[in-house]
Amino acid sequence: MSSTSTQQVRPVIECFCQILSLYGFSPITPEIFRLAKFNRNEATIPLWRLIFEILHFDPTSCNQQQTMNKFDQIPKDELVNMIKSNLFTCGYTYEHFLSLDNKMEKGSQQLLICLGWLIYQIKLIEKCMKECLNSNSILDYDDTSSLYKVN
Repeated sequence: MSSTSTQQVRPVIECFCQILSLYGFSPITPEIFRLAKFNRNEATIPLWRLIFEILHFDPTSCNQQQTMNKFDQIPKDELVNMIKSNLFTCGYTYEHFLSLDNKMEKGSQQLLICLGWLIYQIKLIEKCMKECLNSNSILDYDDTSSLYKVN
């Protein structure tokens, strides 16, 4: 990927991270996505968390705190099995993902692929847009800096 392409993608990922934050998901940075692209272990737990939160997302609630707390309270092996089961039920049967260990230590690249599939499959962006159109709360957020090209 050329540096021009990278410069064009980064603001999109930053904007996506801001949108996730606005809808009550745990904070995630563009750096996590970059690390996952290279299959770095540091990105693994944040991506498991995000997938879990998306699977339990309620677009009518700006506070996903209950789901965030649940992730911290359930043992890792149970979480992984629950997430794998939920995704398998939704149709995500990719063997490399299903064979990830239950310790949440490796596999960030597989999780990134899974995340992309999940976002598309459950129509997360559409749900957020629909809720935005039905609510004024998102209009209170005035930091749109990531939407504009920086020279």
